[in-house]
Amino acid sequence: MPSSKPEGMDFEAAEADARIEEAEKKISSHRSLSLKIVKEYNGDPERVLREAADFNLDVSCDLGVFVFKKGDLSCTIQEVGERGWSVSDGAQLTGYAVPQDVLERAVWRPSATPNKGIDRLVGSLIAMGFITVIAAPGGMGKSTMMGAIAIGLSRGEAVVGLNWIVKRKARCLYLQAEDDQDMIHRSFAGIGREHKITDREVEDRMIIMGKETVKEALGVKSLQMIQEDRGQVTLNTRALRRLKALVLQTDTECLFIDPLAVLYGGAKITNEAQNLLIRALDDMSQELGIAVVIVAHTRKGDGAKTVADVKHGGELTDTSRVTAVINPLTKDEVGDWEARGIVDINPRNVVSLTVVKTNLGPDGERAYMEKKSQLIKCADGREEWVGTMIPVLPPSTAQQRADPALWQMLAPKLISRFVTNKNSQFSDISLKDLILELSVEYDPSKVIKDMDDRGWIKTVKEVPQRKRASNQRGEIGRWVAGPNCPNK
Repeated sequence: MPSSKPEGMDFEAAEADARIEEAEKKISSHRSLSLKIVKEYNGDPERVLREAADFNLDVSCDLGVFVFKKGDLSCTIQEVGERGWSVSDGAQLTGYAVPQDVLERAVWRPSATPNKGIDRLVGSLIAMGFITVIAAPGGMGKSTMMGAIAIGLSRGEAVVGLNWIVKRKARCLYLQAEDDQDMIHRSFAGIGREHKITDREVEDRMIIMGKETVKEALGVKSLQMIQEDRGQVTLNTRALRRLKALVLQTDTECLFIDPLAVLYGGAKITNEAQNLLIRALDDMSQELGIAVVIVAHTRKGDGAKTVADVKHGGELTDTSRVTAVINPLTKDEVGDWEARGIVDINPRNVVSLTVVKTNLGPDGERAYMEKKSQLIKCADGREEWVGTMIPVLPPSTAQQRADPALWQMLAPKLISRFVTNKNSQFSDISLKDLILELSVEYDPSKVIKDMDDRGWIKTVKEVPQRKRASNQRGEIGRWVAGPNCPNK
């Protein structure tokens, strides 16, 4: 299609054609895809400016003629439109082309196998590159629960929320933005004592910082990440960069921020401020490839809390991949637990952590914990009571899960007897029958599955002694203690 000289152009049509021909040659060397035919842009100047800005082009408008410029190349929107090109093609005329390997990676084929799955740290609750929000009203033990989850992750075995299996040991950085260093040390000491955690189990994978220590580590006077200036809300990029540096220096895999509200400082917590902060943390999570767990508050009031009750939660829960809320037992649940006479559990101190939104697994997963306390002796001789938590099972499932009390009876039997899946002439006993022999209160099939999922037990191939005695060969599966069994 012959081009006509648009009014206002400062070069001859022949020169323009020559430049465009030269640019076309550059394009063909960058990509093999054909240029797409698109509708002309002349009637929508706002769209021209908006799309051109996406490609970082210098765009000027002289007497109604849009001109793209980059270096010594230029072309007008009329010339782009006459050739049926898009603004992106205009960008390529000025020297930009999307790298071919990027385009190749974006092509989907039905036969293709996805490269990677999700790197889960704690079941469907915490994963690398994702944000998890744990929310509750005051007094529910949010910080205690988060501390217990962090300790379990650092040692590679859960201490609360046993139905969320810890996939591996991970290095944790816990930033307590409200309490001082002494208080967070007392809290973690109480959790450690409650669950008999040893130095060898966590090594140096658990780093905890109170508010003043966090400030010193970041070199700031305030932890405020949101700034207000003349009505404009902006991100404190200096503090965010230093937070990233701290994460990298400590080789952190899971960052805990308790609570998120402190990072707003004196700024008003609006949807705009919430969106700015949570998306910055989400970008950091993906950029550094870490998990981020945020403690938030829910609105006060009676009744079980849901995702809708998270304070200023629209942006927060939309950006997070997992949101879980902590609730006490309802009156009906307390009555049910008391009626069943669950030994050594006070249902009035039991709380539940329920997943109300997730991209990592099914909604509605729930774990129960009982709030307890420990008396901690400090180096100065003083003693202080601190809150802790232990995992508990509801009456309906109490005998369907892996139970440490059962394990204490079962573990020696796995060593002394040849335990298999099914009874046979070569085995001593099946695992189902062994569990029923130890206690008729358990559902053996469900207990076996739960112990297997948690790595408490595993099967190995061995030749039974009875086969050896009869000069027969052939290995069969035997249940033995697994890599994650208690007290291993």
